[in-house]
Amino acid sequence: MKSWILLLAALAASAEPLAKINEIGYPKMLAAQKGKVVLVDFWATWCVPCRKEMPELAKLEAKLRARGLVVIPISADEP
Repeated sequence: MKSWILLLAALAASAEPLAKINEIGYPKMLAAQKGKVVLVDFWATWCVPCRKEMPELAKLEAKLRARGLVVIPISADEP
């Protein structure tokens, strides 16, 4: 558990500020990534497999960011 908290903190430090997203904002968010490969990951803190995959997704994004990969994690914890 400690490692994913540190990972999220590191991602937060280097990422854009968190924003709420809805059905209208989602297509706009994707359109802002034009020309990039986008991996959208819906996850939740209560989902054990989600928490296990988060460090791997962060590593993948760090490795392929220069080639245009963007990982967008969307939390399912809040409405």
